[in-house]
Amino acid sequence: MIRPQRIVIYGPEGVGKTTLAKDFPGPVIFLDTEDGSCHFDVRRIRALDSESFHNAFRALLKDHALGIRTLVIDSIDQVEKYIRDRILRTHRMNAIEDFGYGKGWTFLREEFERFLSDLDRLIARGINVVVIAHSAVRKYQPPLAETAYDRYSLKLHESNSGRLKEWADAVLFLDWETRVLDSRGGKPRGAGGRTRMIHTTHSAGWDAKVRVNLPEKLPCQFDALKPLFGGQQGEVNTEAAAAASAPLQEQESAPPTKLDRELYDKLIDAIGDLEKEAMTSRSLTRMTSRVRQATT
Repeated sequence: MIRPQRIVIYGPEGVGKTTLAKDFPGPVIFLDTEDGSCHFDVRRIRALDSESFHNAFRALLKDHALGIRTLVIDSIDQVEKYIRDRILRTHRMNAIEDFGYGKGWTFLREEFERFLSDLDRLIARGINVVVIAHSAVRKYQPPLAETAYDRYSLKLHESNSGRLKEWADAVLFLDWETRVLDSRGGKPRGAGGRTRMIHTTHSAGWDAKVRVNLPEKLPCQFDALKPLFGGQQGEVNTEAAAAASAPLQEQESAPPTKLDRELYDKLIDAIGDLEKEAMTSRSLTRMTSRVRQATT
């Protein structure tokens, strides 16, 4: 039996990363740091600042009766920022460079590694973990190449980006399919750019990998990814593939739902147990009030 999977989905903004993640094996819950899932009918925990994220994540680790199959972290670049903010508060620094001698970046790398280890605790409990990341275009200089060139990279610190790719069972790059054509004036121009695709293998332009036999390019729909979870890749429904690959503004999305009050109440109880020694009753009340206001 295939164990739960560690999946990284990344790509440019608006390409459909969250749209794809919501169709992974359910029940699915989003740990949402950017309100990116607010237009979909999904269970979500809103964690829009460092304190609420860390408390909600610790509660998720503690609760062994979540009844979910997939946890989606949306997005990991915002999580990295929360980790950095927490390090700065702990050491009373204003910027990561203030530590000197690269010590701040070492703290960040160690805390990010600890976060991945915590995700593995969820994997051990039978929960798939899907990590959503934004992409950034950066210069890349291969060791044996004479010149550097642009490529898509994870929008993370370099050491954390490399570690996340090592940790993942699959790194999926999402982008629009484009073609470069020569115009009459000899200048190249782009064509297409409306069909969204999943790239599964490494190329000069991006990083990607899978541990099972999949085509290099797939339509942007979950059915094409079923072999990652031990299933058979079904026949691609032409109409479904067209809808999944269409520009996002043309897709119909379910009306947004309120936050899951039962889940929030459960997490509030767990957070209270975790923090009762470290937090004053006033700060706990304030945090509880903020979370409850989000559910109304």
